[in-house]
Amino acid sequence: MDFQTALNFVNSIVTAKANRKLRPPEIAILDGTWKGMTYEQMADSTIYSANYLMRDIGPKFWKLLSEILEQNVTKNNIKVILEQAHVSRSLSPELLENPRVSAENQFQSPKDNEIVDRVRQFYDREYELGLLLEWVIDRKSRLIGLWGLSGVGKTVLMKKFAEQVGDEFEIVIWRSLSDAPTLKELANSLLPSSFSLEEGLLSQLLNFMRSHSCLILLDDIEAILQPGELSGKYRPGYENYGDLFRYIADNHHQSCLILSGLESPRGIFEIEQHDSVVHSLKMSGLTMAGAKLFLEQAEELLPSTSWSKLIKYYQGNPAILSIAAKIIKELFNGNIEEFLAQDSLVLGEINRLLDKTLQRLSVLETEILYWLIVESKPLSLAEIKQNIPISIFPVDLIEALESLKERSLVEVDMLEQRSVIIVPPIIKELVTNYLVAQMASKSAAEEQPKRIVKQQKTIELSLSSQKTTYLSQWLQNNFDPDWQPIEAIFAASEKLPLRLRSAFNLRESAWIKRFKQIELVAGKTSILLLVAINQEEQSFKICVQAQSAPEQQTLPSNLGLSLKNETDCILAEINSRTEDNLIQLPYFRGVKAERFKISLTLNSVEHQEEFII
Repeated sequence: MDFQTALNFVNSIVTAKANRKLRPPEIAILDGTWKGMTYEQMADSTIYSANYLMRDIGPKFWKLLSEILEQNVTKNNIKVILEQAHVSRSLSPELLENPRVSAENQFQSPKDNEIVDRVRQFYDREYELGLLLEWVIDRKSRLIGLWGLSGVGKTVLMKKFAEQVGDEFEIVIWRSLSDAPTLKELANSLLPSSFSLEEGLLSQLLNFMRSHSCLILLDDIEAILQPGELSGKYRPGYENYGDLFRYIADNHHQSCLILSGLESPRGIFEIEQHDSVVHSLKMSGLTMAGAKLFLEQAEELLPSTSWSKLIKYYQGNPAILSIAAKIIKELFNGNIEEFLAQDSLVLGEINRLLDKTLQRLSVLETEILYWLIVESKPLSLAEIKQNIPISIFPVDLIEALESLKERSLVEVDMLEQRSVIIVPPIIKELVTNYLVAQMASKSAAEEQPKRIVKQQKTIELSLSSQKTTYLSQWLQNNFDPDWQPIEAIFAASEKLPLRLRSAFNLRESAWIKRFKQIELVAGKTSILLLVAINQEEQSFKICVQAQSAPEQQTLPSNLGLSLKNETDCILAEINSRTEDNLIQLPYFRGVKAERFKISLTLNSVEHQEEFII
């Protein structure tokens, strides 16, 4: 006897004797038992805890089967007893042919991809649950989409909804698309073996949904969508999923398909009407009240005046709050204030959850998001069009911003009677970390500096005191100790957005970037000299900046930065103005072995560095 036969048989006898279908955790136990799994292994592959399955559901399930089959049924003998009962047909035949359960109940619980086993109670989703109930039960919706960041609670909501309305449907089917099955593979797993899939696949699926009332839940829909593109585009070979979704939406049947994922597929949910049979729900985090209840009851954190700050920063995302709560309890003895004082609040599992969305961005979305982070303030669409240093057609800009909004990476708000684009704090930190890493030199992973290291020697302010720097050696990660990795500037800076803006144009990995801290006036005036080199086909492109030191807000007024050839002829120069944070020479090019000098002057003091490409 295979598992599917056993499942159909048990469903039949439970329906006949107990007047109900098997419940999801019972199916999970039967499935796991059939595979020879322990309760711990069942817990690892479902949303349920081992204790819940072993102490609660298991004993009740075996007792129910024992009463129905009139013999002692346990986890160890279930296979033998069911096979004997099925073969002997000792029960009345009409019970085995009940049309309501003749098709298999295929509910499969999702993996723990949103830490749902830590959220066994339902928090603050009554509104969303009510919408689903209205759409499915009252309006007979055929197609529904649930979208949002990882951890926001899509899977928890689907699970709760399926438990509440399961009795309204003959069949409840849950499938994860995380392995990106083809449409034919998915159909094979949905349809009974009596259906032929040789031709008319969409018709076969629709006929199945007409002849049986089915609730089909497809999770992880982003697996069939193309990463590296604007949101919602199907992967090559998966476009027929779009045909399926439209077919289900456009044709009459008695079933409902619910999709869930990080982003919605194109062409299905764009136009919704109040009385439509197609609906979608963009999920955000828990409300402040719901998140506080969640932290107190589910995560057992003590009430704190800092709860609101913690919840706002993590946008009420329950999975992220759960991870943070665990860290707070284990490493900070429950002290939320101490946790919030850390330099970074996007770490470990939090980074992994959010990274799923960031890795799906197109190049244009990435560039726009980086620039928005660097600007570090809300901007209107007109301001973005006018100031963004990328050549973009207006329609492409709007589509990219809409895609970023669809992916929950930017928000639209009203500020001074105008609509502005805002990057949420948690996304800003995540993207900033990526941007800093991208700006880092190739050897950054090995050095990982924590702060700018002050030079121990006293700089002699004469030409003869400066040794020559060989820039081309930087391309082989050969650096003089005086020249430090640029990420040290970011680590030490209290004005990170300004630092990011200064080096934004040098973020490509081809640029090798280093800086040297120079004291023009001992103990009073420090300057950071930043030099970046990029190898081109026949030459080297070089960028030179002077930036204020971390302990100083701005550069001193009238600081001079100049480029000289080896005979001290000035080729380019620039002077700082009041409140300048940095000054930069025009890009220049040179060939290998060519010499040049960079000079810093302030009043009567001059410092000069000699370079050989």
